[in-house]
Amino acid sequence: MGGGMMNKFMKIIAGAVCSLALLLSVSTVAYADDIGAGGTGEGDGSGGSNVYTFSYLYDAGSDSIQLRVDTKYPLKSFGNSTTHTYTSPSDNITLYTQYPQLGSSLDGAISSMISQGGYNFTVAEVKSKLNDLGYYDKGNGVWKYSGGYLTYISATKIRPEPKKHTVAYNANGGTGSPGNQTKIENVTLTLSSKKPTRTGYSFQYWTASIGGTYYPSGSYTHDQDGGTVTMYANWKDDIAPNCSSFTAVPNYWSAGNGTVSFTARDQGTGLASVKLQRYSDVSKSWSDIKTWSYNGTTDAQSGSYTETSEGVFYYKITIKDKAGNTTTKTSNYIYLDHSNPVIHGTENTVTSWTKTAPVISVTATDYLSGTTYNGSGLKTLVIKNSSGSVMASGVNSASYTLSDAYQGTYTWTIVATDNVGHTSSKTVTTRFDKTGPECSSLVAVPNNWSAGNGTVSFTARDQWSGLASAVLQRYSYVTGTWSNVASWTFGNTTSYVSRTYTETSEGVFYYKLVLTDALGNTSSHTSATIYLDHSNPVIYGVENTVTDWTNVAPTISVSSTDYLTGTTYNGSGLKSIVIKDDAGVTVASGIASASYTLEKKYEGKHTWTIVATDNVNHTTTKTVTTKYDCTPPGIDGTEITFVKPDGVTVSGYCQDNIIEQHIDDEISRSSNGANLSSGVKSVILYRVTGSNREVIRTDRTQKTFAASDTHSYFDMYYEITSDEKTVSYYEIIVTDFAGNRVKKKLTSQYSLLSWFHTSIDRSTYE
Repeated sequence: MGGGMMNKFMKIIAGAVCSLALLLSVSTVAYADDIGAGGTGEGDGSGGSNVYTFSYLYDAGSDSIQLRVDTKYPLKSFGNSTTHTYTSPSDNITLYTQYPQLGSSLDGAISSMISQGGYNFTVAEVKSKLNDLGYYDKGNGVWKYSGGYLTYISATKIRPEPKKHTVAYNANGGTGSPGNQTKIENVTLTLSSKKPTRTGYSFQYWTASIGGTYYPSGSYTHDQDGGTVTMYANWKDDIAPNCSSFTAVPNYWSAGNGTVSFTARDQGTGLASVKLQRYSDVSKSWSDIKTWSYNGTTDAQSGSYTETSEGVFYYKITIKDKAGNTTTKTSNYIYLDHSNPVIHGTENTVTSWTKTAPVISVTATDYLSGTTYNGSGLKTLVIKNSSGSVMASGVNSASYTLSDAYQGTYTWTIVATDNVGHTSSKTVTTRFDKTGPECSSLVAVPNNWSAGNGTVSFTARDQWSGLASAVLQRYSYVTGTWSNVASWTFGNTTSYVSRTYTETSEGVFYYKLVLTDALGNTSSHTSATIYLDHSNPVIYGVENTVTDWTNVAPTISVSSTDYLTGTTYNGSGLKSIVIKDDAGVTVASGIASASYTLEKKYEGKHTWTIVATDNVNHTTTKTVTTKYDCTPPGIDGTEITFVKPDGVTVSGYCQDNIIEQHIDDEISRSSNGANLSSGVKSVILYRVTGSNREVIRTDRTQKTFAASDTHSYFDMYYEITSDEKTVSYYEIIVTDFAGNRVKKKLTSQYSLLSWFHTSIDRSTYE
């Protein structure tokens, strides 16, 4: 029994000291490749009722067959787990079971080994090998050995050995044969790739000692149990001349020439000739360039050729020996560019005056001369301004749209450079103007109200395409409309021009000057506002003044406006409005209105002058005549004043019973110095008795005047009769044409005597 088994028995003895129950049970340790007799499973405290299931597995990583044990209850020796796999020969965990169940069989594990390893043997052959090693199936698929269980075994111990034999190589007059190889039964052998060498010969193939033709790196499948199969070399004298060097340069684009050189040798029959051919990638054709002849020399020979044509070439050299063997080699390409680039597109640039920014859009090609085959290729294509600054660049194309800074006339240079330094250049001149003409001065005066005309003056220029025309537009604040008032043409001049327009219309205006150049570019310029007042003020209210005779002081109330003619737009505005009497004395004044109520000193007939003046001294005058009579007519008569016995004074006593009165409206009756009166309009005499009032209608007691007359008068005469004794009094009423009214009461002698009951006849008073 091995040392490991002894250790397990020592553990069992030590356990017996501690527990009587353990003395009654038998346990065996199952080592890898060992067999141990197990007792009943104790289950690590599970009451001995544990169930063990054995499964055999093939692990390709370790190339081994391993036992996996699954238990019903966890085992401390399994790390309190219910499963454990024996993965190495040193796994010493004891299995306490005599009747394990079978999970996965050993046959399945062996089949997996055969399948994964690609082996050409059977499960039965492996089991036979196990039997040879002392392993056996206890009858239920569980394998044991001397009482222990099979837990782990390396697959190399149980695989059958295959049949082998040796493959050897014979150079057969040459040198450098491959080493021997071993052929394993049922495994295809790949023959060595190494070939022997022999001066003046070339290796052809191998002939096997068992028959058959084989080639280096070929497959060899013959099987035999031991012994040697020899491969013999087969040779042929067909060695072509050697070309140790064949170069063509430059292998990049160059502006110079090319060089082709070679070195050749034949150590057999010797060199016969060397032929150089050239392939043009431009023309897609071959041509013979040069041939060198040799008379069988076995020494190394060198030659060279200078290529002066431009193009893209590669070369083929054919070396021939005296035996007719040839060697052919091709060179790298060489690239020769002797042509300048070509610039296209400048002709498409707009060179006449334009207001659209010109575009300089150019391309370049670098074709080899007379072809459409690209040469070294373009390195740069640049567009430069007249100062030499690069404004745009590219490789095959460049484009530049002129900025506003290049308005005017400019010359541009386009330079194309290829990759070998060849250059081409072209120039193009642009004329670009997108800016409207300049206006250095636009003056409109006067900028305050004026009674005269206005003046609009300007100075303008277009320095590029030239000034074509100018249109002066006027905006009227009065009408709120624009109108064209003047236009000029200038024939596309680039010089300064000046023009003047005289504004004769009245109004409030500002002006817009629209300048147009030869390309239709415009600029607009606005002037200051001018103020022209050609209209006189208008006076209102004179017609409302009372111009007929009136005894009420007339009021002259006037106002004025200063609208521009035919509008309600205020012109320069009113400066003053005054009312003057007929002596030229200003009696009232204001700005937009004035009012004057006549004083009594202006009684009579007077003509008044109203003058309105605006701020540009236009004047308007109106007159109005007033007829003011505030003094009533006068009544002059022969009556006296009488005092009755009771002390009552009686005015207008006609002691002779005759009413005789002179009535007039002469200016002498006015205390105001009137120059004219309205004159008597009506005279009437009333007889009043108690409350009864009656008109005495005679041509001496009543009169109405048809027209106003300062000097009109009326002499009233009336003789009171005796039957009028009961009359209370007589009343004279006089009115003038101004509406003044005067009254006078008279008492007769008859009335007075009746009051005293006295009879007095007229003769008593005569």
